[in-house]
Amino acid sequence: MIYTFLKNAMKKHGRPVTTAEIEDYARETLPMCADHVVHHIVELERKGIVTKRFDKERKGYVWQPNGLTRNERGMFGSPQETTRSKRS
Repeated sequence: MIYTFLKNAMKKHGRPVTTAEIEDYARETLPMCADHVVHHIVELERKGIVTKRFDKERKGYVWQPNGLTRNERGMFGSPQETTRSKRS
């Protein structure tokens, strides 16, 4: 469920999203799940399903699913590409 919230929030914003943005999306979609976002997103990261990195502009962590489809990679970039473009 949280993985779906992450992907849908990314589609809404067109970029990797912060924890707060995932929580907001969950609150809009299924309010009773919003309180569980942090716990579950950390578990997904531990299992290698999602990637997090610190974004200086947003002053927080942004999340992105691993294993994006070709179409999604074109829309959001890979976690490595996103990180590299920030360093440039």
